[in-house]
Amino acid sequence: MVKKMMTLFIFSLLLLNFSNTASYTAHAAYGDTRTVNAYDPLPYGWGIKEQYTSSGKTFFIIVDLNGASYGARNTVSSTRNVPPGWAITDRYTSATGTTTISLIYLNGGAAYGATNMVINTWNVPSGWAIKDKYTNVSGTTYFTLINLNGATSGTRAYVVDLWNVPSSWTVYGQSTSANGTTYTIWKL
Repeated sequence: MVKKMMTLFIFSLLLLNFSNTASYTAHAAYGDTRTVNAYDPLPYGWGIKEQYTSSGKTFFIIVDLNGASYGARNTVSSTRNVPPGWAITDRYTSATGTTTISLIYLNGGAAYGATNMVINTWNVPSGWAIKDKYTNVSGTTYFTLINLNGATSGTRAYVVDLWNVPSSWTVYGQSTSANGTTYTIWKL
């Protein structure tokens, strides 16, 4: 009897835990937010938008990043649990220490040749290569990415780095100037 009760108790705990997690995902849509008092565990694809303290307790506002369309933008305070395809376009830390990370979604149907600017290559999806890069006076490096996915055979493009260039592309030529090396790549 004790074994049955223990099994029933464990099953009810698992069911309760699943129902709490499912409540975030079953009825949520991209951009929906919830306020929770713990961020571990977070449902897949829910990022931490911000946190605040009230009456001595810390609360987290989480945002559903699942289901976004190409080009969607959002902000988070941490890259924890951000799903693949969301790249960082900007990062700002206020005088009070609050960090805001601006994101853009690069998956979901970008046309060949689409470009976007990011500040690092973290979480950039396959096929987005570095078309250009520069560093501003404050030391932040900006990367202009180009989507090489969906190109037809014989297409040429120009990149300054061979990172993330799909294997179906080959180097056709390169030139070097004071600004660095530019590669002409060709889709086979």
